[in-house]
Amino acid sequence: TGASATTYWRGDGQWGTPAGGGGGGTWTTVKKTADETRTSTTVLTADTALQFAMSAATRYSFKCRVYFDTNATADFKWRHAGPGSPTLVRIHRRWILPSGTAYAGIAVDQAFSAADLALAGTGTNGGYIELHGTALTNGAGTFSFNWAQNSASGSTTVRAGSYCEHAAF
Repeated sequence: TGASATTYWRGDGQWGTPAGGGGGGTWTTVKKTADETRTSTTVLTADTALQFAMSAATRYSFKCRVYFDTNATADFKWRHAGPGSPTLVRIHRRWILPSGTAYAGIAVDQAFSAADLALAGTGTNGGYIELHGTALTNGAGTFSFNWAQNSASGSTTVRAGSYCEHAAF
């Protein structure tokens, strides 16, 4: 038939290959299928679901949406992490604090996080973080969404339904 994962059927009845040669660029979704709760800890660790392997010398595009709840004393802190010494990183990030109504923390990071991003507020439910980025790796490694409480108190939960999508080009 001539069909493959890197071709498409053209209007003139012939198989074509997309600009750039086809292949790659297929989006893969990493889904958080269960709530993950951390109790009285300020130690950042990678989310058990929101991470993916990155190959060396490869360009990636990715996006993550993270839904969380926390108590007003604990608050929330996070960072994105990836392979060391990348050639390029651009990550647009923004968030809405629990019970908030407007985006905050809007920035374009030019490296994987070197510092924690603390989200402090008085609300408890409905926190949301959004990332959209691209990276060109040098070495292989793992992209991960790392999180903890900003102050050790009670429980903080990243909710099922959070996800990351990624594609290598």
